Amino acid sequence: MMKLYKKFLIFLFLLRISFIYPAVIYVSNKGNDSATGNFENPLASIQKAQQLANAGDTVYIRGGNYIVQENQIYKKEDIWAYVFYLNKNGENGKRINYWAYPGETPVFDFSNVKPTNYRVIAFYVSGSWLHIKGIEVTGVQVTITTHTQSECFRNEGSNNIFEQLKMHDGMAIGFYLTKGSNNLILNCDAYRNHDYLSEDGKGGNVDGFGCHPAKGSTGNIFKGCRAWFNSDDGYDCISAAETVIFDSCWAFYNGYSPSFVSLGDGNGFKAGGYGSTAYTSLPNPIPPHIVRFCMAVYNKANGFYSNHHLTGSYWYNNTAYKNSINYNMLNRQSPTADAYLTDVDGYDHIMKNNLGYAARSKELDKINKSLCTLANNYFDWQVSVTADDFVSLDENLLISERKANGNLPDIDFMKLKSSSDLIDKGQDIGFYFEGPAPDLGAFELEQNYSLTVSEEGSGSVIVYPEKKYYKYGNKVQLTAKPDNGWKFDRWLYDLSGSNASAIITINGNKNVVARFVRQKYSIIMNINGMGQVVTVPDTDVFDAGSQAILIALPAEGWQFDNWSGDIDEVNDTVSVLIDQHLNISANFSEKLNVNDNIQDIDNKLLISTIKQLNNYIISFNVTDNKNVNIELYNLTGVKIKNLISGKFNKGMYKINFNLSDITPGIYIINVRFNDFNVVKKIVIN
Repeated sequence: MMKLYKKFLIFLFLLRISFIYPAVIYVSNKGNDSATGNFENPLASIQKAQQLANAGDTVYIRGGNYIVQENQIYKKEDIWAYVFYLNKNGENGKRINYWAYPGETPVFDFSNVKPTNYRVIAFYVSGSWLHIKGIEVTGVQVTITTHTQSECFRNEGSNNIFEQLKMHDGMAIGFYLTKGSNNLILNCDAYRNHDYLSEDGKGGNVDGFGCHPAKGSTGNIFKGCRAWFNSDDGYDCISAAETVIFDSCWAFYNGYSPSFVSLGDGNGFKAGGYGSTAYTSLPNPIPPHIVRFCMAVYNKANGFYSNHHLTGSYWYNNTAYKNSINYNMLNRQSPTADAYLTDVDGYDHIMKNNLGYAARSKELDKINKSLCTLANNYFDWQVSVTADDFVSLDENLLISERKANGNLPDIDFMKLKSSSDLIDKGQDIGFYFEGPAPDLGAFELEQNYSLTVSEEGSGSVIVYPEKKYYKYGNKVQLTAKPDNGWKFDRWLYDLSGSNASAIITINGNKNVVARFVRQKYSIIMNINGMGQVVTVPDTDVFDAGSQAILIALPAEGWQFDNWSGDIDEVNDTVSVLIDQHLNISANFSEKLNVNDNIQDIDNKLLISTIKQLNNYIISFNVTDNKNVNIELYNLTGVKIKNLISGKFNKGMYKINFNLSDITPGIYIINVRFNDFNVVKKIVIN
């Protein structure tokens, strides 16, 4: 009993783990549906993988060729043969992923699947919250000779993503949607599909992409897809009861075989219409469709076609080239019993920023301009469109390899030159553009602008962010940093102002100069005593880093002693580096009258000198606390040296001085107290 209980706990633990951690299941053309489905033991079929997968799980499909056999048909029902049948749901935030293994391409070849009198659906998807990515489908067959169709992918689920799928070289429609909401068909290619068996052999039902949602199936978007050499249309949404959006998709050479034999209808984008649908079956209201940033090239009939629709649609920033008719806005009169089959010129269309060139028959047809909203389209704008407006008209570029992430290739075909007068001629319709206004057509010129920053004077500028090129509208912060002795003055040319930190908005090539000027400093000169100072150059203000020469000139009977303050010098002529505001004092003292002052005042103090080798001992008596300054003068009264300066208390002092640096001769010792002087001759030898 205990063993069974332990096994039960282990089972519960594993069950809990399975709900916490998404599973990864592997499928390989060398696999076996009896295997576990791990990396080493992959399954053989997607159908088996679906049985094991739960919400949040990923099924990795290994690369290689999968030659599908007729006995793999999941079920036959009514007129349909469903080969792979994906009906299990994921959840919001927990999709079931059916992905090509990274770096590999699984190719499913349906050439051998030919069920008599059945329409083949290679991948039927009725599950929701699925993501199917990186699968290639080829060779899907038609076996019925009357009116019929087969399909590579059919969607009837919601919130699904179909990404980087390739549907080619078969007899079937590439992708087909009849039900489901909020599905994204992203970066898929449908090409070289032609039903040469049924009806007249022209493949009149084989579109690259067909979207015909039932009432309530809203929010379906085709983005970044390509359709070419499909025997009927590139994109077809006839009989759609809800709005369909085509965004940044390309359609070219549809209605032709690869050798340009005329086949089916051959429209690039067939946006609308209900054919011969009974009046009572028309949707209410009639939905408009949205075609924006798309390109149609050399399709057999129309590039962009309203297809007898019963209302107008939205046509924004599209590009058409060499279609028979580039833009055909044909409508039917109204969704009323007596008018729903009556063709009229297009009405209620909103057309903005569209571009066309070199239509084989007409640029624009079947439109009542007075009943439409038209703005900044090439056919009304005062511009001429020529081959010289475009970087390239090389159609071979259209089938270039996609980018690594699956996005459309970045090619020059039909892109405008920077010199084109079609640049910035559009109207702002709420989408990203560069420059002051959108360009015409599907491709916005990447306008790269330069910012040149230089300095006048000595300093630098910090540029943030610093790039080689900027986009229109970018904001760049400039901060001026002066070098030592300099200051920022102002901005010049494409920026003005004197704030050292400024922001410039890029709306063209910009040239900015930061002007720096030298910092200015002054010298405050103080005169102590009698004399003057001559300054060279004779100015009150100096450039930082410059030199000034100061010359001290004593008055008659006075002598220059020294400089003090911000300089400490004794020479009467000095050179000063100006690197700040300076406060300097020129100190002068009165010359000593030797003949009048050589005497001892013995009743006040005793002063004597004694020579010992090169040292002289000066003895003096201080009767009260006094400030004492002892100085050495020559016989002309010029001070030679300061010997001592300080405050002394009452008492007898002996101070030793080394005078070996003094030229031998007779000198005067001048002892200055608070209120009198005492002098004494001294012989230095």
